[in-house]
Amino acid sequence: MATEKSSAVTQIRPEAKAPEPWKCLKFAPAWVETRNEQEFLARMETIAQMAGKGCLDYIWGPAGEGKTDTSAIHAAAHRLPHIRVREDWKNSTLPFLMRLCRELGQETPQRNRSRCIDWAIEHLLQRPAKQRVVFIDEADRIPKHLDLMRDLADLSGAAFILIGELKMDEVMRANSRLWSRSLGGVRFEAVEAQAIMNYGWKSAELKIEPAAALLLNQAPYGGDWRMIRNRTVKLVSLANAKKTSRITEDLARLILDEEPAGGR
Repeated sequence: MATEKSSAVTQIRPEAKAPEPWKCLKFAPAWVETRNEQEFLARMETIAQMAGKGCLDYIWGPAGEGKTDTSAIHAAAHRLPHIRVREDWKNSTLPFLMRLCRELGQETPQRNRSRCIDWAIEHLLQRPAKQRVVFIDEADRIPKHLDLMRDLADLSGAAFILIGELKMDEVMRANSRLWSRSLGGVRFEAVEAQAIMNYGWKSAELKIEPAAALLLNQAPYGGDWRMIRNRTVKLVSLANAKKTSRITEDLARLILDEEPAGGR
């Protein structure tokens, strides 16, 4: 009787690939679109539709929520003046007027209030109607100058966009001549948790889990872009130390536990 030989089946296994060496994450500042920016752009479109009709409007909210960066980027893209108020301008309108004239193209403004006003109005009128937009950052530092800005807006057909913190809204509502020329202002709100996740990925390819993003967002100053940036840098360092690109709730808590107690 013939003996049957069992045939052995040879299994060919793919060669195991060596794990790729850990690649350190690197942080680079990134821009993330938020609901605040969308509302800002909608208001800018409304102002463009009113081009040539002088008005005052304002952007307001707590510090760190993107008012300055959002307006500055828009101003630069459209070649519009963007003036940041200085503390020493409180007692005189001349430094503000001289800066406005420089922003409008005058190399050496005269140290004379009336001449600066006349020159600014003349050169605003020479601009195309849609280019007559001026941003004044930290305008709540110089509330006594706002009637001057109202005159400039009325006489030049320009839109002066005032940027300030919470008291900006109070100042505008308290002055009926300012309020009647505004579109009601745009309030910037705290940055949402989703934006923190987007920022981590765009700035460093850091995968911040939803629970971790929510924890960071609910922490003191969690909606402040300055704190979001600082915490993201710390998270990148922690992720590199642990050789991971994923930020869990526990890792986010480690960063928060290192911070001194505080809050708004």
